[in-house]
Amino acid sequence: MEIEHRLSLNWDKNKKWELATHGIEVNEGFDAFKISESSPNWPEIQRLIAAWEPVDIVTTRFSRRELRCACELKIGSDWHYGYPQPEGAFGYLTTTFDLTNHCAACGIGKKQSSPFRMKGEPKWGKRQMMQLNWVFDVFFTQPQTWESVFAPFGIAATQVLNHRTDKPLDTVVQLSIDSDVTIPNLDQPSEACPACGRVKFIPISRGMFPALNGMRGLHLAKTQEYFGSGASAWNAVIVSAELYQALDKANVRGVYFSPVAQN
Repeated sequence: MEIEHRLSLNWDKNKKWELATHGIEVNEGFDAFKISESSPNWPEIQRLIAAWEPVDIVTTRFSRRELRCACELKIGSDWHYGYPQPEGAFGYLTTTFDLTNHCAACGIGKKQSSPFRMKGEPKWGKRQMMQLNWVFDVFFTQPQTWESVFAPFGIAATQVLNHRTDKPLDTVVQLSIDSDVTIPNLDQPSEACPACGRVKFIPISRGMFPALNGMRGLHLAKTQEYFGSGASAWNAVIVSAELYQALDKANVRGVYFSPVAQN
């Protein structure tokens, strides 16, 4: 397990020089670099982080052995392509979701009621899975990947529409996630919405994902608990060990995984 930081800032000449003395090269102006907490340079970089206050995105990378030994895993996206349509004034919300129980202040409570819309076919390249920006608990894949990897586990797929033509896209489908699980006694910083009073948790980026209840027999599920900040809220998505192994065997790209701790 490696804790990794992606640090970005508008670096001036002095900061660039200071980083270079620790073996880190950045471009003058806005740029980013990655460093692991296991790096011998980390103690000094940690001191500079406190002084300079760059944007610090923390992730945990796990070994293949750690992933293969997990009973369940949280799945995340390495690739966010485009925006749900219509994106202007967040119009996709009313087009795609039932907002009866939705809170605009915190983002909790929307329920999908219509197919997602995209501008056109995703430019997949070598990837087979993706998410849209703004929507972090919905996954999309290619039809052939759904048929070969997901369908054998009883996971359904739904069509995605071309926003301009209203016709289904040919190279992308949405994975259906109809089951949910819970995280008992979640010890994670949280915030209560001042408008609706509902609670969401700060996203978990360090270490394993907390232990779950209710995953037995399921292969794809969402947590009942919400994560996010500001007006953004989403549920974590969990896969079984068997589904992870099938994705790994098929070398499906576009996603990453974090092991779930066991009770």
